[in-house]
Amino acid sequence: MTMKTELQERADSLASNLQRSVDACFEVLRSISQLFASSPQEVKRQDFQRFVQPALVRHPSIHALEWLPRLLDGDRPAFEQAMQAEGYANFQVTERTTDGTLIRAGARPDYFPVYYVEPLDNNELALGYDAASDATRRAALERARDTGAIAVSGRIELVQTARQQFGLLVILPIYRQGMACDTVSDRRQYLQGFVLGVFRVADVVRSSLAGLTLDHIDFYLSDRSDHPEVGFLAAYDSKSKQVIARAETKLTLPHAAQGKAICTRSFAIADREWSLVLMPTAAYIDRAELYQQSRIRADAATAEAATLKKVLRNLQQTQARWFLEKNLIAIGVGLILVILSGANWLSHQNATQLLESKARTEQTYGVLARLATLLALTTDTDTVSRETAPTSVSTADLIEAELETLRRAIAQNAEQQRRLDQLEPLIAQRLNTLDQSPPAVVSQLTTRDRQLQQQIRQLIAEIEQTERSQLPYWQSQARASLDNSFWTNVVGSALGIVLWIGVYYLLQRQISERQRVEAALYAANNQLELEVQERLAELAQTREINELKMRLFSMVSHEFRTPLSTILVSTQLLTNSEAGWSEEKRVKNLSRIQSAAKTMAQLLSDILTLGRAEAGKLEFRPELLDLKSFCHSLIDEIQISTETQRAIAVIVCSESTQATVDGKLLQSILTNLLSNAIKYSESDRPIQLILTCTPEQVTIEVKDQGIGISPEDQKRLYEAFHRGQNVGDVVGTGLGLAVVKTCVDLHGGHIAVDSEVGVGTTFMVTLPQL
Repeated sequence: MTMKTELQERADSLASNLQRSVDACFEVLRSISQLFASSPQEVKRQDFQRFVQPALVRHPSIHALEWLPRLLDGDRPAFEQAMQAEGYANFQVTERTTDGTLIRAGARPDYFPVYYVEPLDNNELALGYDAASDATRRAALERARDTGAIAVSGRIELVQTARQQFGLLVILPIYRQGMACDTVSDRRQYLQGFVLGVFRVADVVRSSLAGLTLDHIDFYLSDRSDHPEVGFLAAYDSKSKQVIARAETKLTLPHAAQGKAICTRSFAIADREWSLVLMPTAAYIDRAELYQQSRIRADAATAEAATLKKVLRNLQQTQARWFLEKNLIAIGVGLILVILSGANWLSHQNATQLLESKARTEQTYGVLARLATLLALTTDTDTVSRETAPTSVSTADLIEAELETLRRAIAQNAEQQRRLDQLEPLIAQRLNTLDQSPPAVVSQLTTRDRQLQQQIRQLIAEIEQTERSQLPYWQSQARASLDNSFWTNVVGSALGIVLWIGVYYLLQRQISERQRVEAALYAANNQLELEVQERLAELAQTREINELKMRLFSMVSHEFRTPLSTILVSTQLLTNSEAGWSEEKRVKNLSRIQSAAKTMAQLLSDILTLGRAEAGKLEFRPELLDLKSFCHSLIDEIQISTETQRAIAVIVCSESTQATVDGKLLQSILTNLLSNAIKYSESDRPIQLILTCTPEQVTIEVKDQGIGISPEDQKRLYEAFHRGQNVGDVVGTGLGLAVVKTCVDLHGGHIAVDSEVGVGTTFMVTLPQL
């Protein structure tokens, strides 16, 4: 399995983070489209605002979210007036001039103005801007409209920022509800508008740097779907830790430090392809050597296997305990319910008994009070004598009332009722005696009267003694009820708390163990999936390598056979016929041998260059060269190695031709480009090499008027062993342009091609000045 270097891993992480940052906006836009799809009426501004604000908080890399309705030219005045009535007094549909000034948009069949934008702060200038007025924006809108899928624009300059920073638009079309949009014509007809996510490229890059360590590593981000001149998106300077993505910034193309291999990654962002180039500086040290990585990965795999085995063993061991604990939890919960129910029942019984004791005690005290009153009424002669006063209440009535009250109070006590029955006749006799005696002699009691009083007192004392004897019992019952209630609550609460703690502990332990086991299983499963994916990738890479080897062997056997045959035939002719040959024939055969040997040497050089670049061992050693002299010397060598002399014009477009580049790599670049120009163009067609040097970069153009390259072949132009469909019988390996691309990448430059079949081809190589 091919081990990734630390630089490659960081490139993968950064590319993944960049892709995730933009993908987050995709999901936000899809959720907004659901808002429009689920709204039977027009989505109001307030609804849009409430819906998107949480997404803006979650994804700070999204600069703004916008709604762009489709506006026909005839509806424009009413639309502008409605917006002005909402409080946007100066609102109008706008477009931007070439110098960046916003003006009223010109007349067009339809517009796509920014109607809703969140957040509105710092985005006021975007409100009303017609996105279709800009070519880049319009192209992205049309792609989204026709495909019905998310589209990403090329780089744009945001209208809402004072400093013209690079931005991106993520666009999702919204169609009328209930309309079938299966064809392009349907989509164009039923288009309702677009939902837009606006990014500042610098914000996307900064958010992708979170958690990454890029010490001494610069990188360069570009959009390969655009022309190289406008494909630059952002660059990162590790020294200043700054992300640069501004229109006024003039950046040189990335370059690698001496002896450091750059790392490139390409990834798809919706319908576009982005390229990421990581360039270690001279201070960068890759601490993860191949052997160490292999050892670490082997140890990690062993540890993962041991962890998985341990997790499975622990899972088996804990499953039985989980079953037991589950039963214990159920029993504990049942006991808690039983204890709580029993405690409540006992508390209720104690409370009932306490209330009954209280009522009986109060009743006893009431009876005693009645008895005292009754005793006073029936035995106090002064009280009885006051009955003669005309305003006094009748003593008989009072006594009758007290007797009635006592009868009700002791209704449950038969013995007391018996005594009361004995008391009533005595009281009646006493009252009757008093009634028959003259008032003047009431105070002079007879013996009979005193006996009645004595009997009354005795019966009342017996009743009173009986009632008093019951007081301690009811008081003790009340105290016992209070004590029972208290201890019932204490014991029940204590048992309940203990059981609840036990149940909570078991539940918490089960939850924790389950989470831990699930996390371990999840991690182990992810690791296994990763291993499977790596094995599949390794298998695919192995198959690809085998295919490349087969093609390489086939190509090498064919390409080497031809020059070797030429060398063998020429040497045999020289050996057998040297005496009879003229000097001209002998030189001609020697030239053939020399040309064939150079062809073989060039083929070997190309193969070695690609192999060393693939292994990361192709060195980059820049030096100061005079490019004009270098190009003339190289052309002379090429002229000597070809059978026919070709006119190659060197055109210098700058005063100075001094540049710091790698001479060997530059030689490979120019040799392959000029050789292709010679091979694939007629001998009477001129070839031009145009050289331009500036303090920032070197630009080299190779122009021919040959067979040209078809658009289909241009897509695979730099793949090893790929050759154009129109090359015919022209001999070639398909390695030349792959070598050129590798050498240009090592310089941190870029290569572009402009070709038309039957007209000619121009390759433009741009290398940064070091």
